[in-house]
This record gives sequence, structure tokens and C-alpha cells, in this order.
Amino acid sequence: MSLTSGCIGCYCFLTNINLSLENTKNKLLKTLTLKFGDERYKSITDAWNAYQQQYSCCGITSEMDYILTQWFKKQHSFFHRKRRPLSCCPSCEQLFSIHCLKIIPQILTKQPTFSQQFIDDNQLYTEECLTILNICSFNSTYPFSNDMCHGNVPIPPGVPVSFLLHTNGCLNVIHEKDKKIVEKFTIVSWFYSILNAINASLVLFIYQRVFIKHAYSTILLDS
Repeated sequence: MSLTSGCIGCYCFLTNINLSLENTKNKLLKTLTLKFGDERYKSITDAWNAYQQQYSCCGITSEMDYILTQWFKKQHSFFHRKRRPLSCCPSCEQLFSIHCLKIIPQILTKQPTFSQQFIDDNQLYTEECLTILNICSFNSTYPFSNDMCHGNVPIPPGVPVSFLLHTNGCLNVIHEKDKKIVEKFTIVSWFYSILNAINASLVLFIYQRVFIKHAYSTILLDS
């Protein structure tokens, strides 16, 4: 058990050394490029979709990574090719939670100005929320426009891209989570190694104090 824990600890230590951002990027790029959207690797596709929705990210460094994938290249329709999956866009439920729930009191007390233009993420107020209310269902887990999310319809002028698309890549999030997992596993492995070493030392101590002393006493009695 001690030997096994030690070996696992050494493996985690070496893995942590090799777990550079560039190595993580290369592994993710290979997986995304070759396996995303392939029915044989459905679990990988599901994992990417879940990750992008949970952490509001898209691709490895950006949504442009999907143009390099086999999933994109194998699409037959030229005019309606999906440049990115739906998981790269916030759902109506997410949009409502982020942009409406925080400002509902304003909607009740303030007259919205429909002439106000979308300027940036910090200046999206009641007009933004009313737009979401008009085009979304509160509990919808899909983007309000599939074609816009896939990249077949342009985003309306003045609307921030980040409003309709996860603009950050997933690389940093995945890399940090992998590092934490390896670090925790390394600590646990070394803990068990030390614990087993202490147990072995205790057994050796008892053997020396009890069994050897008993054997010595037996020899004296026999003589």
C-alpha cells in the first residue's frame, strides 16, 4: 500500500510539472478538432457543451476554434454551416437571470427609453431586459436565436457580442481545475505514503522491543 501510494504521488508530481498551459491547450485542441460532434465520441461532445454552458466560455481560446474542427468541415450546407454550437451562447434562462433579475425594481419604477443604444456590458439596463422578455421564455435552456448563435445571422448593430455569445475561451478554466485536481490527489497520495511509513516504523519498533526481547529472554531461560 505504501509503495502504491508513493508511486501515485510521484506520478501526480510529474504530471503537475508537465501540466503547463501549452500542454493543456494542445491536448484540448486535439480533442476538440478531431472528436467534437463525432457520434463515436458523444461523451466528449456532451462534456464540451456542458462545460461551455456552466462556465460561460466557448472553444479553447475563442469561438473561432470551431472553424478548425472536423465537425465544422464535414457540414454540407455552405450557407447554413454552424460556426459554433449552441452551448457557446447563453440561454434565455441565463440572460433573464443575469440581465433582468437584478433590475426588476427599475422596470417597475422607471420608464424605459427604447431609443437608448446598447453601448457596453455596464450600460445595458431596462431596454435590454425588455428585449429579453419579448423574445425569450424564462425557463428556456436554448439561445433565443439559433441562427444567430450558429453564426448564420449577424448580431444586431450596437448589441455587444458578449450579450449573445460566450467570448472567453475555456482554456484557463479547464487548466486551473486540472491543476487543482492533481494537487489535491498529490496531497492525499503523499499523506497515505507518510501514514504507511509511520505504521511500518511502528511495527518495526514493536518487533524490536517485544519479539526480540522475548526471544532473548527465552534463550536465557533455556541456558
